[in-house]
Amino acid sequence: MLKGINSGENLREEFIKKIYDHVERDPFTLNEDDDARIKAETQNANSLKRKQDLFQKEGINLINRGKSQIAQQGNNNFISLEDCKAIRPLFENTWTPNLVTFSRILEETSDEEIAGLCIEGFAHSIKICGYYNMSTERAAFVSSLAKFTQVSNERRIKSKNIQVIQKILELATNQGNYLGESWQFVLECISKLEEMINLGSGQMKDRDFFDPNANKDQVKQSKSSQAAASKKQREETMMANSELVVQNIYMAQIDAIFQGSLNLD
Repeated sequence: MLKGINSGENLREEFIKKIYDHVERDPFTLNEDDDARIKAETQNANSLKRKQDLFQKEGINLINRGKSQIAQQGNNNFISLEDCKAIRPLFENTWTPNLVTFSRILEETSDEEIAGLCIEGFAHSIKICGYYNMSTERAAFVSSLAKFTQVSNERRIKSKNIQVIQKILELATNQGNYLGESWQFVLECISKLEEMINLGSGQMKDRDFFDPNANKDQVKQSKSSQAAASKKQREETMMANSELVVQNIYMAQIDAIFQGSLNLD
């Protein structure tokens, strides 16, 4: 097939081999074929690392495709905007997949850098929702982010959960006017944090002020060793979480939020 195509001569063998190796390594395919293959591989991926690699690969393909289209079409189809009115309709069409993506990856990852990027994604989304007064979307992002604090859960708090707590406190301090009705999720988190700080610092819990014998009565009511062991495990987890919160969160941060509330609209 290639015989005699080089001005009546054959192509050099090393040149043909180089082309063959290149095509074998990076086959010629249609964009649609690439998209379908990556989608199938993503569905069959059984590890977070593999999914992250495929996600990154898909992102590179999208960037390269965009560069190619820009090179072919020039800048004639681009419109310069002098305001941010276009952001709301764009965000209205993308907020749901953004929320799912941030939540899923933040739930599964143990990489602090990736967790930090997801948390920043939450924060920026909350700011956009607040700026455009998108109450339903804002409540979805704030409530989802608040769940990742783990302050109302019986599981051990991890480093990424501490990052979430710090980000919520930061939003409450600097973006209070944009939180609207979603303040309820923030206040619930703060209330639980105060209780954990008191517990981790060795101070009395709120219920102890009203019923000094509450803990004794609860111990007497334990009807089985299994229930007692389960209760002990929950208390140990709560104490460990509280001590971790004390090491990373300060009451001054919470006090600053309430002091700053005087300046809210």
